[in-house]
Amino acid sequence: MYAILSLLFLILIVIGTFLTLLLFKFDLNELKKSGLDKKIMMWVPFALIFLLILYLGTTARFIIFIIILLMAFYEFYKVIISQRRTKIFLFLYIILFAISFVHLGLIRLIYSQSSTILLFLIVSTVISDVCGFFFGNFFGYHKLPEIFNKNKSWEGVLGQMVGALIGVLLIKYFVVHQGNILIFLPIGIGSAIGDLMNSRAKRVAEIKNWSNFIPGHGGFIDRFCSLAGSSVFTFYYILFFLH
Repeated sequence: MYAILSLLFLILIVIGTFLTLLLFKFDLNELKKSGLDKKIMMWVPFALIFLLILYLGTTARFIIFIIILLMAFYEFYKVIISQRRTKIFLFLYIILFAISFVHLGLIRLIYSQSSTILLFLIVSTVISDVCGFFFGNFFGYHKLPEIFNKNKSWEGVLGQMVGALIGVLLIKYFVVHQGNILIFLPIGIGSAIGDLMNSRAKRVAEIKNWSNFIPGHGGFIDRFCSLAGSSVFTFYYILFFLH
């Protein structure tokens, strides 16, 4: 399984790199100015960390889970203390983010096939985010309401759904050879909603990223908002329709 996943990640990184270069018409100077070069390079350690998490035991996974949550709260705290006035929406958002992200742990605790579910969930959410970015940049002509983000589009949301489907198909047919394809629906929808809610919260806070802890990716909230959304949607989809 690890060899197949490693090859899969390598192929995805190569494809993502090519599409990013295509987006900038292979102008390396413009790519560097955009900061996306750092984002691409960070996917290599992300892939290695993900493979390590699969290999590690439950205790190590729990520690990583807690670290992510604590870093998210720290980022939120740093933003809040810099605000001149308290914004209730931001507090509601961080609570919602935390509750949603906790469902990642609940999947591990409650469902007997949790390892397989988490594999579908994490890989498909990542590919959903990546496809959403490229669909939005290549085909994003129909913009979403400005309340979320003036740069986001309906095509980007569609890309997140397509990416979730691609992720599910790749895991189902090349890694675990089992699973319900329709699980891409809660993953794609949850990923899109998580991303949009995060965009709205940053718009309220008047920030671009929650922090710069992860080069090219912003902060922990930025990186895991889609996974938080897909986790809660997938948890209840399995509970009500598959369990």
